[in-house]
Amino acid sequence: MAIAKITSRGQVTIPKKIREHLGAITGKELVFEVTGQKEAVIKVQERPTAEYLAASLNPKNKQGTPAEWKKTIDKSKKEQWLHQLEEI
Repeated sequence: MAIAKITSRGQVTIPKKIREHLGAITGKELVFEVTGQKEAVIKVQERPTAEYLAASLNPKNKQGTPAEWKKTIDKSKKEQWLHQLEEI
């Protein structure tokens, strides 16, 4: 078990041993799931990010242009954001 305080801005520093255990590195997204009164589970987001998906495209395949890739990335980010809002 580890303890952390919430700042006046609503921020929490996750203790190092917890971050290491979860593999939560800088830039990773965390999912907060309320499980009961005053209880929540924190999980590392395992869904690939839009940037990861774009990077996996092979430019040698000539499937789309960089401008089209950017549109796809922007659309994916918007969909992820809307999905997260639905879960609240």
